[in-house]
Amino acid sequence: MTVFPGPVSFRTAQLFLAAAGALVLAQFLGLKHPYWAAMPVWVVSQAFREDLVIRAVLRVIGTLIGAALAISALTLTDGKTLHLLLMAFTVGVATATAYWIGTVFSYAAMLISITVAVIILPSLLLDHTVDSTVLALSYDRMFCTLIGVIAVTLTTFPFTPMRAQHMPLRVNHGNHIARRNGVIAAVVVLVGGAVVIWHPGVVTLSIAMGLAIFSTIIGSRPNPEGMLKNIVPSSMIGAMAGVAYRVVLDVSGMSGMEAIFVAIPFLAVGAYLRANPKTTLWAININIIFLLSAEVGTSGQALQVQVLSNIALIGAAGFMTALHWTILKLDKRATLDA
Repeated sequence: MTVFPGPVSFRTAQLFLAAAGALVLAQFLGLKHPYWAAMPVWVVSQAFREDLVIRAVLRVIGTLIGAALAISALTLTDGKTLHLLLMAFTVGVATATAYWIGTVFSYAAMLISITVAVIILPSLLLDHTVDSTVLALSYDRMFCTLIGVIAVTLTTFPFTPMRAQHMPLRVNHGNHIARRNGVIAAVVVLVGGAVVIWHPGVVTLSIAMGLAIFSTIIGSRPNPEGMLKNIVPSSMIGAMAGVAYRVVLDVSGMSGMEAIFVAIPFLAVGAYLRANPKTTLWAININIIFLLSAEVGTSGQALQVQVLSNIALIGAAGFMTALHWTILKLDKRATLDA
């Protein structure tokens, strides 16, 4: 469990200022996906200064490398099938690498995997996979990451204590498990991407995105039990918050910067949940799913499409949770039999 220094109210204020500031700045700069700027705040924030800096640096490095790999794949090769294969291979290798490292230093590999999927999967919906939309997606991803990382570092670094002991570069949790998790991530992403090609649409894209993100996140963790318990319920809470946000916008008719300010109460609650030791693990996924579902700062999808996309995303989370629970049970049974 992450226990942040100082009173919960003070840490809440720091995280709220970082998330709200990043979101407003991204909207002001005219970025197409401003809600991406708030996402690093919830994950990069750490209880110790060393971990905060490591995560901040690796978030930027992983995003830049992932974007470079995705753009290279889309521009230097031709055909959706080849792009899908390259994406699945990259996600598999990055997930296996993240597990193999097994410490906070695995964060860059995890971000490489997610960034590649976030850029290549939407391109599978297009007739021509390389156009201004895909490139804009890549640039948005990079600039929003920088904004979010800078925001959370500026607001929390001065008040975050040093770690008493340095984190090791790597902890061996089993190379065979690393390889297995990499293969699982590659296969599910391959299947998800194939579904997008076969039946392109927002809902199938949500399924593929969910499979890519959750297979990477779960597969990267040496001890995923705690995460597996909360992924589905926290995803549901975040999705419901996203729908509530969109309903408010539809009723009020607000857009642009006004819509950003409608998100302020949601960010405040999210900051409190992240700062509170009792809810901090749930809060990461709640806040990220809220931002993905609500698409804060954009015109968003029609409410019906948003709900269906949320169901698809939660379904993907549920599938990956069930799969990894099954694998963990089989591992424990094999250990007892041995």
